[in-house]
Amino acid sequence: MNELITMEGKYAYDSDPLTQVRVVAIDLPGKWPVLTVTSHGDTLRHDAYGRPRYGLTLVPLKRRPREFWVNIYPDGYKHTFTSESAARATESDTAEIIHVREVMDDE
Repeated sequence: MNELITMEGKYAYDSDPLTQVRVVAIDLPGKWPVLTVTSHGDTLRHDAYGRPRYGLTLVPLKRRPREFWVNIYPDGYKHTFTSESAARATESDTAEIIHVREVMDDE
C-alpha cells in the first residue's frame, strides 16, 4: 500500500481482506508508529504505510456485497432471509423467492 495509514481508514490484514482490523494508534514513536489489534486480541506494529514489523500487512478493507432472499406471498406478506436455504425451507407453492444482491463498483 502506498498511502499512509489513517485512523479514519478501514483496513484488514492481507491474509483476510474482508475482516476489519482495529487501528489503535498511528503516531507511536519509532519506525513502527501504527498499532493494530487482531480479532484474537494480539497487537501488531506496522510502519506508516501498513508494512509489518512481523506478520501481516495492512490492506484496504474489501466490502462484501449485501445479499438476501425475499419470499413474497400473494397476500403481499414478505419475509426476508439471509440465506437461500432458509428461504427455500419456508417457501410454499404460492410464494415467489427473489434474490437481491448489491452490485459493487468494481463488478
